[in-house]
Amino acid sequence: MFGEKERQTQFQSLQHNFNKFTPKDWKNYWLLSQHADNNVVFQQQALKNIETHLGQDNEHYRYLHDRVSVNTGQPQKYGTQNV
Repeated sequence: MFGEKERQTQFQSLQHNFNKFTPKDWKNYWLLSQHADNNVVFQQQALKNIETHLGQDNEHYRYLHDRVSVNTGQPQKYGTQNV
């Protein structure tokens, strides 16, 4: 599913109750979005969801924020990506 934009978009369009996500759910969600480099829109939406529910001080947020920045030609804020 990591490399399939259509399936990622389909997953993102599902109704998720993020309030019921466990720490493992958040890690899996982050992993999926972190490696969805061919679908920056998906990554940006996941970043918003993570920010809303976990905050900007969360490690998942920092890594995904930098990944989105790199994928959109912007500088990293946290220096988490080796590019």
